[in-house]
Amino acid sequence: MAGPVSHLSVLELEERFTACGDARTARQTQAIWLSAKGHSFAQAAAASAFSERWVRRLCDRYNAEGVEALGDRRRHNGAAASLLTPDVLDRLRQRLAEPPPDGDVWTSRKVADILAQDLGREQVAVQRGWEALKALGWSLQRPRPRNPHAATPEAAQAFKQ
Repeated sequence: MAGPVSHLSVLELEERFTACGDARTARQTQAIWLSAKGHSFAQAAAASAFSERWVRRLCDRYNAEGVEALGDRRRHNGAAASLLTPDVLDRLRQRLAEPPPDGDVWTSRKVADILAQDLGREQVAVQRGWEALKALGWSLQRPRPRNPHAATPEAAQAFKQ
């Protein structure tokens, strides 16, 4: 590929580069701008701190897609499907209405084990148990630990007077 096609003029690319608020988009725009000005891919790569190969790929992408090809496109990669679907959370909410088998309190580990059984998995990470509890609106039900150096009730009362 010889260089970028003129989706934008050299002046428009320069203006986009100088006005860009996002560093990644600015560097990519700079590489395209320098290539459009006639600099080699190696020179554009050196100025924008990219590899020459990446500048070539970026230029090809710009030629094919235009200005939309520039910037951080990772947000369009998609994400793995969550284990905690609304259906799973509804079943879990019903299960958590009963006390746990050991009669103690529900913990992230116990909820993760319930999720593993429900989903037919060997195990589910403890973090998913915590996320499920938070998604259901649960919170820690444990008092904060007392300061071991705190004043006694008598000392606190004497201080108030």
